[in-house]
Amino acid sequence: MRLTTNIVECEPDRLQLGQPVDVVFEQIEDVWLPLFRPATAEASAALPGDDIEPHRFGEYVRPMLTTTKFEDKVALTGIGMSAIGRRLMVAPLSLTVDACEAAIADAGLSFADIDGLSTYPGGGNLGGFGEGGVTALEAALGIRPTWHNGGIETFGPGGSVIAAMLAVAGGLARHVLCFRTLWEATFNELMKQGRVAPPFGSGAAPPAGRSRSAPPRPRTPWRSTRNGTVTVTAPPKKRWAGSR
Repeated sequence: MRLTTNIVECEPDRLQLGQPVDVVFEQIEDVWLPLFRPATAEASAALPGDDIEPHRFGEYVRPMLTTTKFEDKVALTGIGMSAIGRRLMVAPLSLTVDACEAAIADAGLSFADIDGLSTYPGGGNLGGFGEGGVTALEAALGIRPTWHNGGIETFGPGGSVIAAMLAVAGGLARHVLCFRTLWEATFNELMKQGRVAPPFGSGAAPPAGRSRSAPPRPRTPWRSTRNGTVTVTAPPKKRWAGSR
């Protein structure tokens, strides 16, 4: 196991690669934080070997199928962000719309220009990780995209941007709005107040191959979020829109 952390009780210029350390735990209320300090032994341990030696990395990288790069056919042309804070108690979708409006304006576009939507993780009861997905934003903005992307399999918010770039480069869309909404602090506060139910009806996901139905969640406009947007387009005017 490898950890990336700070070393305590040692000046930075005295640290060495492979230097052995001891772990100590500092108690802060009900939390124990692991800290590392130089070990008493003087000898430094040998560095762990790499599974693949650095000079051989190139042997395991598949060559490009073509010299044409899809990212050369698109551009990020607009960025927008909503208000950011803890427990803002504001409807997440309204913050998403704020971010989208800012990004579209920054790109010099209008809502009528947007023909694609891309997000992560999409719709569903995902706790404080979403505003309702593509369908919710499509209805809120009153647009009719010809292409959309969103799902938990997408590799994070960056994946939604890459998927949108591929769509623009492939001619499936011209202006794609990428968005993402987080409202974890507000969601947790609402759970404490009993105003929303935990995902899956409990505090944890169901075991693989099994599912549980969550009890009905009260409709509420309260969520805190952070949002941003970017805009991409194909030549001659390349624009992207997205939110985080």
